[in-house]
Amino acid sequence: MRHIHVHDRYAQTPPNSWIGRRWLSTRQLACGCCLTGIITALKPGAVLVEWSQCLHWPDSWEPTDRGTLARA
Repeated sequence: MRHIHVHDRYAQTPPNSWIGRRWLSTRQLACGCCLTGIITALKPGAVLVEWSQCLHWPDSWEPTDRGTLARA
């Protein structure tokens, strides 16, 4: 059996380094656009996101498995 090594570039970074980074959600708006926002706080397994696309969309806690960090 072949051994495949998967490198997670975010596993090595301290959690507080995520604050201020862009978050791309797997959820979509009614128009089909993906939700993007800025991470403002963290807790185990979730990030607090300030959504930038919809001004009326409230800040919300998003599970970390429902999105990803955007590339810098």
